[in-house]
Amino acid sequence: MSDEESYRRTTRIHVVTSNSDQKLNKPIDKLLRLFGLTTYGTSLLSLKAYTEMQFVAGLLITVFIFDLSAWTLLWNTIFYSNPLKIGGLTFVALFPAFLLSFATFIYERQFVTADVSQVGWSRLGLGAFARFILVVIAALITSQPIELLFFQARIEARIHQESVPKEAIRRLNQLEEARKKAEGPSGDKIKELLKGTPESLKIDTLTTTKQNLQKEKTILENQAKSKQEAFSKAQKTVDYWRETLSRASFEARPTIQKRLSEARTKASLEEEAFNQARQENEAKQIELDNIEKDLQAAQKDFDNRYEKIKKETQEVQKIGENSLENLQKWITKVQANEPGKVLVEGDLVYQPDNYDFFERLRIINDLYYGLPPRWPDGANEYEKQLNETFKIVNPAKDQTLKDRREDEASQFRRTYWTVFAVAMFIPLLAMIMKIFMPKELQDYYSKEKQTSANNEF
Repeated sequence: MSDEESYRRTTRIHVVTSNSDQKLNKPIDKLLRLFGLTTYGTSLLSLKAYTEMQFVAGLLITVFIFDLSAWTLLWNTIFYSNPLKIGGLTFVALFPAFLLSFATFIYERQFVTADVSQVGWSRLGLGAFARFILVVIAALITSQPIELLFFQARIEARIHQESVPKEAIRRLNQLEEARKKAEGPSGDKIKELLKGTPESLKIDTLTTTKQNLQKEKTILENQAKSKQEAFSKAQKTVDYWRETLSRASFEARPTIQKRLSEARTKASLEEEAFNQARQENEAKQIELDNIEKDLQAAQKDFDNRYEKIKKETQEVQKIGENSLENLQKWITKVQANEPGKVLVEGDLVYQPDNYDFFERLRIINDLYYGLPPRWPDGANEYEKQLNETFKIVNPAKDQTLKDRREDEASQFRRTYWTVFAVAMFIPLLAMIMKIFMPKELQDYYSKEKQTSANNEF
């Protein structure tokens, strides 16, 4: 008995030799047909082959879900930095992820159902090698979001370590500005600063007006004094001619009477001029008094503004005296804050830096090689102050921290390669399955075996 006849006799119990003998109607069978795994129907489909075919379907689903998840995480991380953040762009990320995953699924199905007897292991091996190269490239790409997801806590912790010195420097700069304000201008300096303000301009205008009125009033006073002297002189002339008239002879009376009348007329005119000058002087004095009141009110407004600035300066000075202690307490709370969380206390807000996709990959690289947290640009000039005020040291210059990073880096590398191996192993499952595929399933996909079973395809 030949080996082929022996094989056919031993498998006849488990094999349906005609597509019409049995139909695949179970729900799982519909999935197998959808995946294109039941290429030859039920011919040579032994129970063993049927069972293994279901495992193949499950494996293809697993690889597809893994690829879809990995590619979605990749695109979502590029869009949002955080791989777990869900938003409108997450649905956009699903589109290219599905295309790449579906293309990989088609390739996997064709690879699994390939007929070794037709293409040979050498040709299939070439395809396997090409698949292996593609898997390595895909793993290098898709492992990145998986790494970001797996090491998210470590990444957030490193972001927190790099954000704390930035927050401390920012608050120190604010403190320095507060201190400069706390020094405050002196009294003369405040007045100098108030020049050009509405209060100051009003005082200048009223002062100029007052000076002009005073000059005009002085002129009016001199004019009134001159008019008064002229009136007094004219009145004396009247008195003189009145007395002369009383002693004059009868013949001289008409002439003296005429002189007295002229003197009285002139005295009347001088009195009128004097009264007018006096009224003008009094009106100017009233105007000057009003300007003086306005000037006093403007000066009061100016003094109030001056006192307000002085009070504010004193308050800022008081705040400046207490701000350093408050800042030390704040930075202590920031250091103890949970990585990735916003801290709010009154007017103080700490917002961790939002690192993008590439910055997070940079952190993974730093953790892998045991590099220190990145020291903020321009922070060297604050290094001593940060250490003395907040006990924040430059991690690159602390030997204890360096030794700890090297120990942690060794453990991190082992974990990293474990994650990377998983990211590679799952896409390689189809190739591994093909290599170790049970003989019953290999025979099912063999055209030679199907032909020997009297099936025409």
